[in-house]
Amino acid sequence: MVLMNASPATTLNIRLATPPDLPVLKRLLKPLIAESLGSQPDNLLDEVVTTNLKPFEQGQSLTRFFLALKGKMPVGMVSVTPQPQRQAEINSLVVDPAYRSQGVGSKLLLKAEAVARELGARLVHLSAKIHRRSFYMQRGYKPVNAPQALLRYG
Repeated sequence: MVLMNASPATTLNIRLATPPDLPVLKRLLKPLIAESLGSQPDNLLDEVVTTNLKPFEQGQSLTRFFLALKGKMPVGMVSVTPQPQRQAEINSLVVDPAYRSQGVGSKLLLKAEAVARELGARLVHLSAKIHRRSFYMQRGYKPVNAPQALLRYG
């Protein structure tokens, strides 16, 4: 999927990540995991990121990772995991702070939703920190009983 603004310099390309993209995925995921875990030593964060990506690295993951690139610069990512009963889970929507508020997150979410539909999902769920919930709710997600869970139907 290629999305373009007025200038070729601002072209945003979203593509399926492959194992050679692992260092980029790790770089993008590390701040998200750090936010979830709180203050932790850098080597522990690296270990958690590596552990989370190990099935992907080994080609044993059902999760599909997508990278957003402005030119050749990776600026964001998202992942989609198929779930039983025609559901999918969207995880790890991350946008580099320098590229936030430019529509990158919205375009990544649209890509993740399209992939979820391609996988046959009728229900999409995700978790979001309280300060990011409005981003998802503006896009049709509804809070459910779990503290950080949000759902979107069909």
